[in-house]
Amino acid sequence: MHLLSTSSTLNQVLTNQVIPLRRQLTKLFKAYPTDVQRQNAFRRDAEREFVKAFTLPIPTALEKRVFHEKQVIESIRRQLQQDNLILRRTCDEYNTYYLSDRVEFQMKCLEYMEDNTQCFFKIYGMDENISEAQHLIEMTKSINSALNQLELKYIIGMEHLNKFKIRDSTPVQLPYLYFLPEPNLELSVQPRFSTWNDSPIYPLATFLNQILRPLFDKYMEDTRLIDGTDLIEKLQHFTLNKRSFTPDTRFVIYELHHLFLRITHDDLLGILKRILTRDLAGKRYNGLKQDGIVELVRVVLSHLAFTYDGKLYQFSRGGP
Repeated sequence: MHLLSTSSTLNQVLTNQVIPLRRQLTKLFKAYPTDVQRQNAFRRDAEREFVKAFTLPIPTALEKRVFHEKQVIESIRRQLQQDNLILRRTCDEYNTYYLSDRVEFQMKCLEYMEDNTQCFFKIYGMDENISEAQHLIEMTKSINSALNQLELKYIIGMEHLNKFKIRDSTPVQLPYLYFLPEPNLELSVQPRFSTWNDSPIYPLATFLNQILRPLFDKYMEDTRLIDGTDLIEKLQHFTLNKRSFTPDTRFVIYELHHLFLRITHDDLLGILKRILTRDLAGKRYNGLKQDGIVELVRVVLSHLAFTYDGKLYQFSRGGP
């Protein structure tokens, strides 16, 4: 069901809405290959059902409600714009909203970017000669070139090159950075990214995450705390086995803000090598040796790019 605006037609709506569906189907058949005839039949059936869903009429009562809620939302937007305010969901995921002065919020976002200039650097502004689309082409070439070099040096196999090499037909798009207010007495902001799913580096990063996540969890199981119950159990284990607690033992609480942005890429790769040496020394995982995994992670870290405020940035340390 779809409620058409006065400035759109059903064909225009379907043309816009079917594009993401086609992209998802392309990714689906790339992940689960099948013969072309079955692919085409599935595409036709899916698009037919998609179009059919848009032809169902909306009940009159629901249509009136939609128009009313649309008018309310537009009225709120006009009032916010008139008073130079913003209304944003807070970063605590509790579905609460924060009303703030727009200029103050923008200044906080700018302060965050200025305070973290060592974490990412600006590649170019969108008003310069090179466009985002052109940069995506160059980034794709860079990723493919790095993978080709690894294959030529026998660090990765041809199967990995074919799996992660980006084709010209692959739809790619860079994520964008935005900010959400943090629910404190004094206004502060937290960074968020739109989806990385269409980033050129996403398929390779997802593959590496499947390898490294279990190893990391195993490596950190003795020091990572999941919840309050886990804390009590670890304290009890530490008390009974280490016998290090005394009546004078003191606990210290400290906060690490944006730790994921503080670690250099060289440090990340160094930690990764230590983990792999302990758990994968002399072994292969999915056809990859330790140095192959490290070099593929290096490719990912060197191609983490995003857009913000009409400019394109790249991580120089840490990551999303």
